[in-house]
Amino acid sequence: MTKNEEDNIVDVVKNAKKCTPEVLVIDSGSTDKTVELAQAHGAKVCFRAWTDDFAAQRNFALEQTTADWVLYLDADERLNDELIADIKRVIENTPMDTQYAITRKSVAFGVTFNHGVLDPDHVRRMFPRTTVSWVNKGVSRVLCKSIQ
Repeated sequence: MTKNEEDNIVDVVKNAKKCTPEVLVIDSGSTDKTVELAQAHGAKVCFRAWTDDFAAQRNFALEQTTADWVLYLDADERLNDELIADIKRVIENTPMDTQYAITRKSVAFGVTFNHGVLDPDHVRRMFPRTTVSWVNKGVSRVLCKSIQ
């Protein structure tokens, strides 16, 4: 989901393409070059006006793809090589009945933070498309395995 992310969109699209040939961007009305840059780098871009409802945006995204697995990334998030390998392994070898959490680490100015408010957290971001629907900030299923 994006709005005015021209500084991040190219890097996140390129990063996501290391896992999948289909990258979907749900844009909520960017006035910068976000849409143009995403499309130029091979992302499919769909528009949905922002209604202050993350669940509605995420559910709309689910309707725009036929992919078996869905991985949500924020425009400022990047997957490292180890996580990319784990994602590929899961997609190829895992029954489609499990959600996955990703350990999110904050990195700024070349420093990885491991404490305080920037302590790594675990966010559910990858799951079989047909097994979930978003309600407010949660998802319908709670089975979750962590991939590092």
